Parts: sequence; C-alpha cells; structure tokens
Amino acid sequence: MGLLALSMTNTIAPRIEELKSIAEKIKSDDPWSVLVKHAVRYRTGEITIIEYLDVYKRAMEKFEFADDNQSLAIAFLFVESTIGRFPEFAEKMAEYFKDKSEVIYTYIQTILERNRIFSKLYSITSFDEFKEDLSVWKAKISDILKKLDKMLRPSLLARIFGFRPRGADINILGITHSLQLQTYIALLTALAESPVLPLNDRHKILTEIINLYDRYMQKLLHSDIALFSSTLMNTFQSISVVLNELSYFVTIKNLDKHLARINSFLEDILWITLREWIKKKSDISLITVITNALCPILAKKNVIYESEVKLLYLLSKLLDIRGISASKLIRPYGYAVIVGNLINTLSSFVHRIEDKKTKSKISNECIRGLLGIHRWFLSQGVICRDDILTMTYNIWKLMDLADDSSLENITKAVIAFNKIAVPGTKKYEYETAILAENLIGFLLRAWRILNNEEYLNIAREIYNRAIEIWLKYGFKEKAQELRNKYKIIIT
Repeated sequence: MGLLALSMTNTIAPRIEELKSIAEKIKSDDPWSVLVKHAVRYRTGEITIIEYLDVYKRAMEKFEFADDNQSLAIAFLFVESTIGRFPEFAEKMAEYFKDKSEVIYTYIQTILERNRIFSKLYSITSFDEFKEDLSVWKAKISDILKKLDKMLRPSLLARIFGFRPRGADINILGITHSLQLQTYIALLTALAESPVLPLNDRHKILTEIINLYDRYMQKLLHSDIALFSSTLMNTFQSISVVLNELSYFVTIKNLDKHLARINSFLEDILWITLREWIKKKSDISLITVITNALCPILAKKNVIYESEVKLLYLLSKLLDIRGISASKLIRPYGYAVIVGNLINTLSSFVHRIEDKKTKSKISNECIRGLLGIHRWFLSQGVICRDDILTMTYNIWKLMDLADDSSLENITKAVIAFNKIAVPGTKKYEYETAILAENLIGFLLRAWRILNNEEYLNIAREIYNRAIEIWLKYGFKEKAQELRNKYKIIIT
C-alpha cells in the first residue's frame, strides 16, 4: 500500500527510502515478495522497465483470484499503470475489485477504456465510425460534470447545511470522477488529432478540452482531494498538445493572452511537482513531452518565461540520466522520445538567447540533433506531425547561424519531413493550414540566404492554399493575417 500511496497526491505516504529498507529485509522469494522488491527497485531507478515487466508478468501468472484477505492484499501489488499492458489480466482484476473498491475498479477500467478508445480512433477513416462512442461518453461525462460542480462549487445552502460529501466520500468521488474526466479529455484530444474532423470542428473540440481543464481539472488539482499522479500527468500531456494546437488558431491580437494561458498552465505543473512529485520521487520524464510542445510556442514573443526555466532546471536535476542512457539499447524508442523532446525544448531556448557568440556555438548542434532524431523516427516508421511543426519553427529561427555548407541539405531535409507529415495540401486541409506560417517563414529565409527560386515557389503554393482553407472554414482573420505578413514578398 506504500507504493500505492506514493502514486497519489495528497496522501500520507512513506518515503521511498523507507520502502526500500523494508523491501531489502524481505527474505522470501515467492512471486509476490520478488514483485514488491522489484517494484521498489524500479521506482528508485535500479532496474529497467524490461526487468520489472518480466517479474510483474511472472507474478501475474501465479495469482489466483481467491476471495480472501491474503489474495486481496496481493492484488493491490498489481494496481498501477503497468496492468494496462496485460488487458486480459486487467479485465479479470477489474472484475475482482468491482465489489471491493470503487476507486481501484474505476482506475483499471479507465486504463482499459483508454486503450480501447485509442485503438479504435487510430483505425477509423470517418467521424461516423466514432459517433456512437462519443455520444455514450458525452452522456456519461455530463452526469459526472454535474456532480463535480456540486462538489467543487457548492451552493451557499450546501455549504451552510453540509449537503456535500466530506472526508473519505469526497476523496472517492474526486478520484473516480477525475479518472473518468481524464479519459474523456484523452478521447477528445485523440479525436482532435485524428484526420477525420474538418478544421472548424477540431477547433471546437480543442476549446472544449481547455474549458474542461479550467473548470474542473485545475480545481481538483489545487484541492486537497487525493488523485492518482498518472491522472494528472496524462491530463497535463493532453492539455499541452491542445494548447500547442490552439496556438495555430490564435490571432495576433490574442497571442499575448494565449501565451499567458500557457504560462499559467506551466505554473500548475511546477506547483504540483514541487509540492508532491519531488518528495515522492515520481517519474517526471513525461514533463519533457510538455516542454517539447509548449516552449517553442512561448518562443514566439522572443521572451524566456520563468516557468519554463524552472521546469527545465527541475528536469536537469531530477531526470534519471543513467536510467535514460541505459534504455538506449533496451527501449530505443522511449530513449529517442525523451532525447528528441529535450533537443526541441533546448532549441527553443537557444534562439531566444541574446548572446550571439553562445547562440552561434550551440545552433548547429541543435539543428543536427533535431534532424537526426527525426531521421531515426522515420527509419522506425514513425512520423510525428506536431514535432515536425515545432522542429521547422526552431530551425527557421536558428538557420541564420547554420554552417553555409550544410544549409542546402538542411533546407531539403526540412521540406522532405513536412511533405511526409502532410502528403498533400488538397486532402490534408487542417494540417496545411497550421503548418503554413512556420514552413513559409522557413522557406522564405532559405530563399533569401540560398537565392533558390524553388523555395519561393513552394512557399507561394502553401501560402495560397492556406488562405483558401482558412477562408473556407470561416477563419477570416487568420487568412488576413497571413496575407498581411507575406503578401508583399510572395505575390
């Protein structure tokens, strides 16, 4: 139960050092004792995820779903995100806990539901294929939001007469409702990222997600209700993606407001990290996903925000560098994701540095790193559109300091990555609209430096198509801004 308490916020939990000391004194070598010892060792970074999964699987295969106290105590050892890797076992475990713990039952069910949602969303070819699932979830979440409103914003009479949950009841409701809300946010985020929605519908969904965070999840975050740390971290990842996507819809007059919104969100992450995750030695490597998504957006004002500096500092101090390096051979994809996130984050800082000498020293390394990591992903059959967008922006801002001899190859590589991310401007309207500003800016700078008309022609083609798309879906101000910025140069 100590490990379970460490995996939650607002809980009284033993220090990981205490759990390690206790685990080291366990002499038995039965599957459950071995699992406990390895769970602690994995938490302290002494073993890899592969080693831990092997022990987890062996213990899982020995577990019998008996209805006695000993089996129930052992069952809690399996309650963590790893269970989602073994769906059949997870289904049985959820059923086992159904009448024993609403919290644990909901926790496992939401893991299974998220896996099911993502599996379906990534395979559909039209929105009609997902309409029924979305309708079911909207009905379910509507009821949950009403309950959360009563809990987080009780009426005056409810506060006076105590007509609201307290103590253990409010924790149970907070945990179960936050799990469902996080799943719904993940569902909407995946739907907004899929190619089945037109541009205006995506914007509506992205806006809905931000409103859900502001109205409910942020309130839960700053309450004294216990929450699973994974619920918060997964929500943070979704919101970072959403804030990144929304930035391409933001007009110039609303840019400052949007950047302030991002800064406020990063302050939320800092708050919970300093309050909970440092002392509990939680894995914060997923924060690199957030900085990767948002630091390049914050760079648009050429100002370095205190919140992003603090997060980067915490990452430099708290990331398990030894463990990450060791994963290079064992989990190369996970290693590449973290390294790519860090390079993209650092690159967004470099082009905001005023010291030209320092900037010049680092720029070429950043560009090589960005292109190198995307070449590796491509060799694995992986294309991440969002990362290619921010990579294009960062290289655009750094290319004045790139080696002249390599600039032509850099330009061709960036164009190639964007063509792979968006295979055609006719079919992929949303993607064309949001990549336009960064790619046009990059191409025009390459044209000026290299004096190659081909880059101007590509920029002109994207410019015309992007304006057409923005106007088609009613975003007239975005179309006009693109005209104002590039008309004189391109037409």
